Amino acid sequence: MKIGILTLPLHTNYGGVLQAYALMTVLKRMGHDVWLIDRRMNEMPKWRYPLAIGKRMILKYALGKKGTVLFIENKRAKEYPIVSKNIQPFIQKHIAPSTKPLGNTQALAATAKDGFDAYIVGSDQVWRPNYTPKIQNYFFDFLGDDFKGKRISYAASFGSENWTYSDAETQQCKSLIQKFTSISVREEEGVHMCKNHFNVDATWVLDPTMLLEVSDYTTLINSKNSTKPQNKGLLTYLLDMSEDRQKVVNRVSTYFEYKTFSINNTNVENESLPAEERIAPSIEHWLEGFRDAEFVITDSFHACVYSILFNKPFVVYGNKKRGMARFYSLLKRYGLEDRLVTSSKDVTDAILESSINWDGINILLKKYKEQSEKFLSESLGR
Repeated sequence: MKIGILTLPLHTNYGGVLQAYALMTVLKRMGHDVWLIDRRMNEMPKWRYPLAIGKRMILKYALGKKGTVLFIENKRAKEYPIVSKNIQPFIQKHIAPSTKPLGNTQALAATAKDGFDAYIVGSDQVWRPNYTPKIQNYFFDFLGDDFKGKRISYAASFGSENWTYSDAETQQCKSLIQKFTSISVREEEGVHMCKNHFNVDATWVLDPTMLLEVSDYTTLINSKNSTKPQNKGLLTYLLDMSEDRQKVVNRVSTYFEYKTFSINNTNVENESLPAEERIAPSIEHWLEGFRDAEFVITDSFHACVYSILFNKPFVVYGNKKRGMARFYSLLKRYGLEDRLVTSSKDVTDAILESSINWDGINILLKKYKEQSEKFLSESLGR
C-alpha cells in the first residue's frame, strides 16, 4: 500500500524526529510504500505581512520592546538551516520519501491526488490543539468523502490530562474521527478522552520508537563513526532546567559519585543568540548518550522512553507544563511509577537504591510491541 504519515512539523525535537523515523521504518518493513506528509507551520498570507510588521514596529519603537524583530520570518528562515544542520541530514536520509512542504489545508488536500491508499496520523502530540498548525488537519479534514482509502491514527497523543479543545473544535473533530478506519492512542487517558468526547473506541498502543529494537538504534549510532561505548556517568536531558531540577542532578551525582554529561544544546530555542550558538547536536549523538549513560535524569517523554529501551536506571522529573499524563501512562505499563518525581524531595535513597527488573520489563515490552504491530497490520489489512 502507499501510505502517508501525518505528524507534527519536524524540526530539532529529537523525540519528534525519531518517532516519525520509527513508524516509517516499521511500515516499510511490513512491505509498504511509505511517505511523510510534510506539513509545515501555517504560512502567513502575504496581505497580512504589512499589518504584522506594523504591530511589531509599535512594540519595538513605541512601547520599547527591544527584543522585537521586525522581519522575524526572514530571520528564522535564514537561521534554521544553521541551527538544524546536524539534524537535517538524518531527516533527509531516513524519513524519506516525503511530499513537498505543505503550508495549509489546501496544499494537504492536493495529496489526495497522489494515490495514497491510507493516511496515518501519529505519533506524538498530534491531537493537542496548541501544538499543531491546525488541529482539524490531524483528523484529516482535507480528505473529501470521495476518498475511499483508510484513515488511521497510530499512537496519537492529546498530550494533556485536561481537555483543551474548544466546543467548536470538539464537534468538528468528533465528526471527522467517525470516518476513521482504526483509532489508537499513546496514553491510557487518550482512550477515555476518545470515548468521552468523540464517542469512539480507541486502542492503547506503544509509541512507535518502542517498536524498534535497541540494535536498530545502535546501528544508527555506528553509522556516524561513533566512539566506542563507554561509561560516561550521569546523563542529564532536561528541557526546562530549574533550581529544583538542579538539586536532583546534584543529589544523584553525589550519591553515585557520577560525573554528569548532557546531549542537548539548551540554547537551541533562544532566538536572541546567534544561530551558531544554537546548533542542535545530531540525532546519532543524542542516541549515543543513552547507550553510554549509567543513569539518566530527564523531564522529557522520549528520553524516558529511551532510558527504558536501553535499560538505564532513571529518574523522570514530571514536566507539568508539557503534560503529565504521558509520563503516568508510560510508566504504569512497566510498573515504574516510582521513577516519576515532581520535587527534589521525592528523590529518596529508596528510589536510588532500588534495582529495576529489566528482564521483566523487556518481556512486557515484547508483548506490547506484538500487540501494537498487530493493530497496525490489522488496520491496514481491513
